[in-house]
Amino acid sequence: MVVRSSGRLRDDPPAGIRGRNRGRHPARPTSTRRPARPPAVGRPHRAHHSRSRLRCGAPHHRGCLHPTRPPRRAPAAAPAPRPGRRRHLCARTPEHPGPQPPGLGPLAPRGHRRPAADRPPPPRHRDPDGRRDLAGPQPRRGRIPHRARRPQLHAPATARRPPGDRAPQREPPLTGPVFSGCGLAGIIRTPDAPRDTPGLADVRRMTRALAHRGPHGEGLFEHENIVLGHRRLSVLDLADTGAQPMTRDHLTIVYNGETYNHAALRRDLADRYRFTSGTDTEVVLRAWQRWGPGALERMDGMYAFAIWDHRARSLTLARDRLGIKPLYLHRGTGFLAFASEIEALLQCRAIAREPNLDLLAHQLLCSTTLQVDRRATPVAAVEALPAATRLTVHRDGRTHASTYWRLPATSERGGHRDVRARELATHLESAVTSMLMGDVPAATFLSGGLDSSAITAIAASTLPVTAFTVVHTDSSGAAPDQDREGDLHHSRILARLHPDRIEHRVLARPHALTLDDIDDTCDLAAPGGDLRHASILDNYRAVAAHGHRVVLNGQGADELMGGYINQPSFVRHLHDVRNPHTTPLLSLPASRQAPGLSPDVLAHRTRAHRAVLDFHAGLEGPPLERAHRLLVHLQLPRILQFEDYLSMRAGVEARFPFLDHHIVEACFREPFDAHVDRRALHGKALLRRALTTRLPAVLVDRPKQVFPWPDPTGTQHSLAALARTHEDELRADPLLGHLLHLPATAELVDATPQFLWQALTLWRWHRKLRTPPAPDPHPGTTPWTTAISTR
Repeated sequence: MVVRSSGRLRDDPPAGIRGRNRGRHPARPTSTRRPARPPAVGRPHRAHHSRSRLRCGAPHHRGCLHPTRPPRRAPAAAPAPRPGRRRHLCARTPEHPGPQPPGLGPLAPRGHRRPAADRPPPPRHRDPDGRRDLAGPQPRRGRIPHRARRPQLHAPATARRPPGDRAPQREPPLTGPVFSGCGLAGIIRTPDAPRDTPGLADVRRMTRALAHRGPHGEGLFEHENIVLGHRRLSVLDLADTGAQPMTRDHLTIVYNGETYNHAALRRDLADRYRFTSGTDTEVVLRAWQRWGPGALERMDGMYAFAIWDHRARSLTLARDRLGIKPLYLHRGTGFLAFASEIEALLQCRAIAREPNLDLLAHQLLCSTTLQVDRRATPVAAVEALPAATRLTVHRDGRTHASTYWRLPATSERGGHRDVRARELATHLESAVTSMLMGDVPAATFLSGGLDSSAITAIAASTLPVTAFTVVHTDSSGAAPDQDREGDLHHSRILARLHPDRIEHRVLARPHALTLDDIDDTCDLAAPGGDLRHASILDNYRAVAAHGHRVVLNGQGADELMGGYINQPSFVRHLHDVRNPHTTPLLSLPASRQAPGLSPDVLAHRTRAHRAVLDFHAGLEGPPLERAHRLLVHLQLPRILQFEDYLSMRAGVEARFPFLDHHIVEACFREPFDAHVDRRALHGKALLRRALTTRLPAVLVDRPKQVFPWPDPTGTQHSLAALARTHEDELRADPLLGHLLHLPATAELVDATPQFLWQALTLWRWHRKLRTPPAPDPHPGTTPWTTAISTR
């Protein structure tokens, strides 16, 4: 096989060729003398001679030509796989040389040859550049085609093994949990799909559009009617043993996320399966092989994955309980496509790039945090797989979706509050500890509030951590937050309590915003959004610049434990839902933004409000309990969506200890009143009680603070300058004209920062949506090997 990486050719035979290609390789060119073998280059591996090719004993190179020695000849042609064979396409990047099959599959018996009537037609060969298929005589068994004038590499005679004797497989060293945050993509076709149905080329483009989610490696897999793609961000180990797509026996997986209890699952599975990597991906695959869909109930973590069953010819897609990791779908004629991001999914040329006008109007009226249809997206042809959902695509194209987890019902729990507070503290300590890894520097966001202080203090008791605090500067470069009421002051209180365990770093965020800031935060899954998203992206980039790939984040605690109870907007919302028939939803953005919304959007006002009220009425419990659940069902998914998108843009994985499902279940079994201190008028009463021994009183009693807004004067000036520069483009955009009412030029530059941000982001969102897919990558630039099942 020819591997093309950075413009360099390297020999790699199709793995699994041994014993399978009798009579298919051409005769070796006649020669009386054989040139001397070139000296070995690089680190030698234990090898032996097997049927005229060098085999390597390393687990990730077994069955291939030695990758560290220059071959004599480059192959002239790479045989395409026979029908029904699996293909595994793996690209190499400068940081990650790419995966190799972990071992050889079962070999065909010596002398085995099927009857002529049962043998498939001769396969077609792909030429080295991949530009066309070549039909011709098939290579003989045991020989690998080579280019002329290249010396052939042979192993010494002492390396020979008896026929059928395979080099022993060695277990990889498991120095610690191996996690990898990633991006995935794929297409499955129905048996009767037309010939022009999207396939390998589309998945290759989709996968490369996810490069920011996984800069350390790329892999592609093709088997019959399924193509899978994967980008890998390695958090701990760059070893090839964790490369994806990963095949074990009859299952292949592409996986994005982390399973924090993978070590316990590995112990439960060790009596049945032999693990060849330290990754949680292999544990998930073996767990699915052992328990099927029941594995989802045993997994603790955040994840989205696709598993292809070779025997049943079925594909299963699944998402974690709270939807921390995203997964988007398109149901086309004869195929289903999926990807971690909508922008990557739209690299499939068969998907129409049209906006979902009804949903955009609803989001402008009710904000993205009150979107009741959890499957709909702003792109009409794309849907989101809901949280805690498993979708199965059967061999005939039928699909079946099911929900495997729901919020528990509220119950009047007995026992003293101190006992329940200790239970909550135990769950939180377990969650934080499971999200830390011993060999990777730990990082947290520390705002000086209750949530981030709790996570940082618990993490610091396990291992040293780096805590990042965000400070916004004004137009003069000063940080107005440096007072005794600000985040910086309170975060320093905790850092000074543990100076040898907490390295405190301050991130200064400038006030100016550029068009690049808007483009970088523009997620096709949610246009508009919050102008603070640019600050959040800068925070993640600063974490990455300091060498961290994982950061613990306190998101989720407010939604679970009544953290918004002292916020005026939440109080107004409670009044609305208590009196839905007499009071309009005054807290919805339309009441504040109506002058900037177009008549077409305002026409949806009654329908949007009714949709929110109907959703609220369908929840369980009295009004306060329903409002509690509404935040988790509607607001929390939107928060997790932009946190994942922005963190992965920076190459950092955000983890959320408060969203451990044990904590979520414990919070919702408690009545909402248990989380509210009516005397002090603040939420998180149980959490505060649980942390009295961990944090100083000034942090435990600190009221809820919102994420800091940028300097309003500087932000308004920079956004007004952008609107003035691009005013003609803003007014010419048809989507913007349909959704917003742009004021005259003199009034436009004086508009509020939030309206200017809304207009600019919608314009850039529509521009990104209309951008056609990237050109097809050269077919010869992505190498491929036959996927091998490892038992």
